[in-house]
Amino acid sequence: MLDVGTPDDQEECTPPAPDCDADDDGVDHALGVNCTGGISSLEGVVASGTPDSLWVVAGPLGAGDTFAPRLGSRAVLLSTGVASHVALDPEELLAKCSEIGLPCPSTDYDGAYDLAMLPLPLQPAPIICPKGQLPPGPGDCSATIDKQWLGDPQIAHDYSELRLTATAPLSAVGVSLQAAFFTAEWPNRSAVGAFANNDLFLVWLESEQWTGNIAVHPDQLQPFAAGALEWDHVQDAALTGFAFEEHVAIDWTKLSAAITPGETITLVLAIFDVGDRKVDSAVLLDDLRWTCAIPNGGPRHR
Repeated sequence: MLDVGTPDDQEECTPPAPDCDADDDGVDHALGVNCTGGISSLEGVVASGTPDSLWVVAGPLGAGDTFAPRLGSRAVLLSTGVASHVALDPEELLAKCSEIGLPCPSTDYDGAYDLAMLPLPLQPAPIICPKGQLPPGPGDCSATIDKQWLGDPQIAHDYSELRLTATAPLSAVGVSLQAAFFTAEWPNRSAVGAFANNDLFLVWLESEQWTGNIAVHPDQLQPFAAGALEWDHVQDAALTGFAFEEHVAIDWTKLSAAITPGETITLVLAIFDVGDRKVDSAVLLDDLRWTCAIPNGGPRHR
């Protein structure tokens, strides 16, 4: 049994133990949460959304190591379809596609998982958040969600999420995680027009310094939207042997934001289809941790 630490232990900011997920398939341990060191969630990691949208992946996706776990031996996959289908190669996948003629993977869930409003605290309206000041009110400091959530009305098809609440150690100055994003919307479908296929992955941070999406590519400065990104992998060797072999991916990317030491934050990791609810997108998640500071102000445990 792993020791997640006492309240006194959590005063010190330390990285999660790499062997936290060695012996079990718990979603929290696969993310790096509730380990010796790292983030301790107050109420666990809570999943909701489409059936079978969540899968703990042991080892790399595909034939190579490009999409191997970033911390320990497991990562978490969240999908707008059946998450375990991502391990299938294109030939195996054909029998699982929801409709002939659609790109695979595709999954046709019923409308019970199509949301006209995102669950609180997610509120997509853009707001201006001056640096160093408290967010002015409900809304998205990144101003990315509403612009990318195409359609009139806006519908989040096949919505799935993971959420947790945690209190930061007094020496923590930020929070970060790593994510790799895949979509079958490319190459045959494009994000053009009011009802474009523009599947979204969001990381919502609710904190004293920020409220809104932090899933913005640090180099491209684009949100994780199927129609906004320039792809790191396009039908290449890194995708060989699993469901997105004929499609595209963004490589493992570190997403991070500043927080106030000692504050309690909420994180929501969410994915949903935009435009069409059948063709799938997925995100691989790992290495969720605090960003720590040492007394001279320099960083450690990044």
